[in-house]
Amino acid sequence: MFFLLQAFIVAFTSDMIPRLVYLYVYFQGSEATMSGYITNSLSIYNISQIPEDNLPEAGENPSWFNSSTITTCRYRDYRYPPGHPKEYTHTMQFWHILAAKLAFIIIMEHVVFVVKFAVAWLIPDVPSEVKARIKRERFLVQEYLHNYEVEKLKMQLSQSFCLSSAETASLLPTSPRKHPVLPESV
Repeated sequence: MFFLLQAFIVAFTSDMIPRLVYLYVYFQGSEATMSGYITNSLSIYNISQIPEDNLPEAGENPSWFNSSTITTCRYRDYRYPPGHPKEYTHTMQFWHILAAKLAFIIIMEHVVFVVKFAVAWLIPDVPSEVKARIKRERFLVQEYLHNYEVEKLKMQLSQSFCLSSAETASLLPTSPRKHPVLPESV
């Protein structure tokens, strides 16, 4: 989940993806340079269209601002300019950049998951020493159960043939067989 959040942050806060879209799709030259990117990434707004409620008061404008000579404002977005039939709506470049951002998020997420699964596959969950001990324990348990069943069958057979107590005692093991325990440093 953390990597998905990181992919969203990189995609929507950095300028990497809009620059790559400009370079590979909208750049109009033979050499791959970023010349013209700033102009391309700024939209135009006609300041005469600012609603009266939002205009600054008469004394608030800076001394260098002259509304008769400065008629437009440039801002960071991808919208059609004033006078266009689709005035101030998003351009196709905006949608290309948005699609590239979403594609980046999906690709980044898949790359992270592939790396995660590859690392999980390469590094075993259980060390080989522990696996060997588990196999040995299973074998010993099976061997013990097998010997127990054999002894039980011998007892049943001896009782069914009505053997004497001396013969029955000779069929039983005298002492249980002990298995060596492996040291932990193996």
